[in-house]
Amino acid sequence: MKNLGGVFCRKQCLVAVLLLATFYLGMNFVTIEIYVKKNLSLKKRIEYNVKNDKTRTFSDQVGSESYADSNIHDVNLNSTSISFEHTTSASRRGDIPCPDKSPLLKGPVGVNFEGAEKNDSNWPPTFEEIAAAYPTLENGGYYPGPNDCRTENTVAIIIPFRDREEHLRFFLYYIHGILQRQQARYRIFVVEQDDDQVFNKGQLMNTGFIYAHNDTRFHPKCFFFHDVDTVSEDDRTLYRCRGGNEVLHLSHRIDKFNYRFCCGMTVGGVIGMTNEQFQKLNGFSNAYYGWGAEDDDINARIVWIGRFSIYRPPDDYIRFKMIRHENDKKNPKNNERVALLNSWNKRQSKDGLNSLQSTITSVVEYPTHTRILVKPKPK
Repeated sequence: MKNLGGVFCRKQCLVAVLLLATFYLGMNFVTIEIYVKKNLSLKKRIEYNVKNDKTRTFSDQVGSESYADSNIHDVNLNSTSISFEHTTSASRRGDIPCPDKSPLLKGPVGVNFEGAEKNDSNWPPTFEEIAAAYPTLENGGYYPGPNDCRTENTVAIIIPFRDREEHLRFFLYYIHGILQRQQARYRIFVVEQDDDQVFNKGQLMNTGFIYAHNDTRFHPKCFFFHDVDTVSEDDRTLYRCRGGNEVLHLSHRIDKFNYRFCCGMTVGGVIGMTNEQFQKLNGFSNAYYGWGAEDDDINARIVWIGRFSIYRPPDDYIRFKMIRHENDKKNPKNNERVALLNSWNKRQSKDGLNSLQSTITSVVEYPTHTRILVKPKPK
């Protein structure tokens, strides 16, 4: 009987062990299945529907009087967010301030626009792959900042855009890494001209500024107006506004010009201003259709209207690389640019943020950026 009891006990124990093992393996299979499904979802094509029932011109929101007195917080349009699994800002809190110099900076970024060195036919990465590389992004290309410290550097990146999808993928791949290692809190706004008319960079910049200023998610203190084909080569090039009496021009050394500030350059490429500085200038001129002189116009506004100095960091590592490309057919050289520039001071008080009549046709929040589709006022 004792032997039978021992055999029975051993059988019961063996069954129990097998049941526990089966349960454990089953839980792991479930975990693996969830992990696989989550990662496979990154490969799916993102589809969206946009509500266009509340499009409006900015002139309905911004009167002809002082822009500073306008209520721009009513400008937001309905947007369709894309369902994507990202960390929420509620779980990313730090009670101590971030250090003035981020410990995450690594220096040279290794910018590569060719792809051959990587031996990778899929270069630049797709938007989905960029989102997978930066899983802490929230919809709209919003990064709530590091989870171990509290950053005071809140940055809106505003990119005037049309027909440069490949350039945008390069830009987003690098800029997200740079800004996150700088421990900034930021959001990327891509302001796309949504028509077949001549490109108007100034109206896109002004539209992007008003929309970003209206962002209740993080209230940016610093606005960078950024060409999509210009990428920083070093993450120590800080996207941090100077404020006060100084406007920041970052891209004064570009490989196209052998990293020399030359050739009649003003403040093109990458320029950073605070909200107060940009409003004092009345933003960019809306009058420049086509290529040329809109940067010279804002340069004059900075110096003679704002009475600001233009700060260009002297450090040797502050360099930018430009993507080589042909001239855009819908952005021809503006033959009126010289006459417009000569009359900039006569137009400044009534040509800019307070006279903007562009129309937002739709807003889409991708994981990597917010896409704002805009129709500028026709010429």
